[in-house]
Amino acid sequence: MPCPCLRSLTLKELNQLDRFVRVPSDHRRYLEYNARLKKKHGSVMNFILKERLRWTDLEQKDPAPFRDPATGAFSSSSLISPEAHDDPCR
Repeated sequence: MPCPCLRSLTLKELNQLDRFVRVPSDHRRYLEYNARLKKKHGSVMNFILKERLRWTDLEQKDPAPFRDPATGAFSSSSLISPEAHDDPCR
């Protein structure tokens, strides 16, 4: 049973990430999830690069391959692809 002093807040509601906390049971699941990722992939970063992004060749050949040299901005909005959050608690 969740602690009655805690309630779920949206990030918009909270708007202060330093005050964002998980309920203890969600935090335990998050830590277990991270431990499984680290055991299987070596690190969370390796998991993100290999499984989520599917990047295999991580050697940088062009210093800014997706940027417009004149503005420094991304050259295509199709390069930005938000994904659903990987938090196992949600």
